[in-house]
Amino acid sequence: MKFLRSVCGVALLGFGGGAQGTCAETPVASFLRSDAIRSVTVSPDGEKLAYLLVDEAGDGTLAIYDYRTGQTSGVGSKRDDVYSYRWLSDELLFFSNAGTNAHYSFYTLGKGRPKAVMAEDARFQVLQFRPDDPSLAYCYYFPKSNADGVRSGLALVDVTKSNVRVSGREIKQRNVKYWVELPPGRFLAAKFDHKGMLRLVWMGDEAGGMQLYHHWNDESVWAPVSLPWERAVVLSFDGSGNSIWLAAGDASLPTGGLFAYDLTTGTLSEMLYSDPDYNLDGAEVIFDDETEELLGLTYRRAGVETIPLSPSFAKMIDAVKAAMPGWLIAVEALDDAEKRIVLSASIDRFPTTYLVYDLKTQSIQGLPPTRPWVEGPPISQASLVRWSARDGLPLQGLLTLPVERKPETAWPLVVLPHDGPRARSLVAYDPEVQLFVSRGYAVFQPNYRGSTGFSWAVSDADKDAYRKMSEDIAEGVKYLTKTGVIDPKRVAIMGSYFGGFLAVAAVAWEPELYACAVTQAGVFDWEKLAKDYAREDRLDSRDVLTRAFGDVEADPEPYRAMSPIRDLARVRAPVFVAPSLSGFLAANDQTPELVEALKKTTDLIESRRSKRSALAWDRGRTPGVTTKRF
Repeated sequence: MKFLRSVCGVALLGFGGGAQGTCAETPVASFLRSDAIRSVTVSPDGEKLAYLLVDEAGDGTLAIYDYRTGQTSGVGSKRDDVYSYRWLSDELLFFSNAGTNAHYSFYTLGKGRPKAVMAEDARFQVLQFRPDDPSLAYCYYFPKSNADGVRSGLALVDVTKSNVRVSGREIKQRNVKYWVELPPGRFLAAKFDHKGMLRLVWMGDEAGGMQLYHHWNDESVWAPVSLPWERAVVLSFDGSGNSIWLAAGDASLPTGGLFAYDLTTGTLSEMLYSDPDYNLDGAEVIFDDETEELLGLTYRRAGVETIPLSPSFAKMIDAVKAAMPGWLIAVEALDDAEKRIVLSASIDRFPTTYLVYDLKTQSIQGLPPTRPWVEGPPISQASLVRWSARDGLPLQGLLTLPVERKPETAWPLVVLPHDGPRARSLVAYDPEVQLFVSRGYAVFQPNYRGSTGFSWAVSDADKDAYRKMSEDIAEGVKYLTKTGVIDPKRVAIMGSYFGGFLAVAAVAWEPELYACAVTQAGVFDWEKLAKDYAREDRLDSRDVLTRAFGDVEADPEPYRAMSPIRDLARVRAPVFVAPSLSGFLAANDQTPELVEALKKTTDLIESRRSKRSALAWDRGRTPGVTTKRF
């Protein structure tokens, strides 16, 4: 969606759509709008429901429904665009306000306007509040803060005081309660227990390595932790705080499983759960705080869903599934009082729906629709596609075809690689996909190697093999064209960020396969990016590349081998290039270099900077389109 909003005036002229789909007359802007409702939660006592209402301009207002009074109140305005929020207690919320004057705010229910407490600043990040005192939060101050005399590191901060500043020489600043002494190395990440206490940190070394440490409280000594798996992802602490839930596995356990690791004894439990098709990285563990009973897991399978692991939880999930057959049901939020559970229901043919399950009455309450402007007959449904990579690796992706009749020949295809590499295309309603199929294009969303959630061989063994990822997509396209459903002469590829890299790589490394490419904010020269990171002291980003490809100064060849900018002489298809307008790559936008390099090898190129939030796919009716016909 972010990609579509920043690329305007693009039309696949001459590439052409097939028969018009069910939503052919739906305006483009209707597809590009944000969901009207998101971030649905329930207060700790279960008596209030909160969710963000997003208007057509994208500004957020927080709506709070009180079950005791039946009244709904709103918080936010054009000046206080609420971007995200979290409950700190039954009556207190913490906001992140977007806009030009981004800031953090506290809001006490029924106490007037939110109180702005400090400006958001790229130099620090709020990590975790202390439940015993919501005015205190662990904040991390990034190393670049030293450039202006501000100390870097992890600190417990009183966030109720405005204009957070930290003294670089003496810890006398009123906002900082104390600095947390960290183990040797550079801070990478932290994990907190259910009481909000800092318990785990990951520290990096100069060689790009990473070590996990644990301590019991901020006064105790850090101790290194060695987990007994090649791949082990810490999901959360258990209720006691003595053990952590792990999603772990290796080549001997391809999709891994769920384990409990006891921090007091260093012992690992037997495997508690495993999925034969998907791994559990990033899963949310749902358990009873008092009994420690494992209730369920929410993770990404074909789509996001919750798998019940206890009879009581299964009864609730089954009741919702019976009411919404075919939908994937996932737990979004629970209250501490065990009164209400917020659920999401997702399917590829309809926008996501939010529900509230009342544990006492065992009834289901539906929330207003997330995209009320979507109406009419059911829209296109995705099907699972399986193919083999050049080395035999089994892969899968999603293919969505227009609803209307098939064209006389075959469907033109738009390939939409996700903007990973550590990501995945899921079965869910996707406005971007529905826009294309409504205009008569088939859409292919390939989950190439490195995509998350699959077996060890798919998701981990070659997670940094960027060139193989491009080949994986090409083999998927070839498989589809052999079925006769897709026109081999009308295949386009488009993407942003890593997907933008893959789009350019596709027309450079497989020039006969694609009819055109659209790219935004991709990395086209990995050697340059790695050297830019080192020069700008972006150490965390540099270390990610170093761990994957080695020291760029000592041996740049691995970086050059996966840089399509070195192979642009092979490009035969038209390329539309859009720059990065925001995001983490904006400071290292390689669009100018790509455009200049393409100009030397082809005249089939268009580059345009635009902040208009629309993409016109109505063929031949878009003003100002200069994209070549092909």
